[in-house]
Amino acid sequence: MVSKKKIFTIVICIIVIVAIIAGVFVTHNKKNQPKQAAEEFLSDFFKWDSDRGEELMQGEDAFNKRWGEYLTSSAISNLLEDRSPIKYDLLYGTNHNVAVQNIECEFEENQTCNFSLDVVYADENGESKIMNIKGQLLFQNDGRIDNVYFYIK
Repeated sequence: MVSKKKIFTIVICIIVIVAIIAGVFVTHNKKNQPKQAAEEFLSDFFKWDSDRGEELMQGEDAFNKRWGEYLTSSAISNLLEDRSPIKYDLLYGTNHNVAVQNIECEFEENQTCNFSLDVVYADENGESKIMNIKGQLLFQNDGRIDNVYFYIK
């Protein structure tokens, strides 16, 4: 027969093991949240469609509705001020959707994501073209992006 002391020890060991495993999963998920947010934001930001331009012309409410979960109010204000999403959309003007591929995001210790991605679009002849974009996203402690910087390579 197993003594109460051994049963108690086994139960405590199981609880400790479960707690350690849960801690590893929580830590892993927290580390991946900024990366996931960066990939989701970049995919939406650079995937142009003809309806988005009209939506974004409505101003701050449209930006908040579209990207408020990813961006701080400061980042939204900066994008509104320099009109980058609208300027970016004007590069295409073809009413053809584009695809965002090969998103790579490397984080530095200061919560800066250095990213690169490819935008696949059709030129005026309908031929597929690839445009490489590089940039940085600066994350705040709350997991939202405070600064968006990009350039077309």
